[in-house]
Amino acid sequence: MTPKEIFGILVRFVGLLSVLYGVKALVLFFEVESAVEAVGDGSGAKLASLAVALLALVIGAYLLGGAPSVMSYSYPGSPKPAS
Repeated sequence: MTPKEIFGILVRFVGLLSVLYGVKALVLFFEVESAVEAVGDGSGAKLASLAVALLALVIGAYLLGGAPSVMSYSYPGSPKPAS
């Protein structure tokens, strides 16, 4: 395996971790949302936790897709893989 392939695997692995974190944060958001509704405050915290979860999912999906801009920045002289 070439260093570029190993780096690509690491990028995808970080993407997988990010997606898993986003899913965990979404589950926690919905659990906390039902608990906070009973108390009646904390709307800013709910919105922030939802934003973090969605951001982690979007970044994770991009990295799982191979992050072509990251790969081309890291290895500028190499040809693009055929799709």
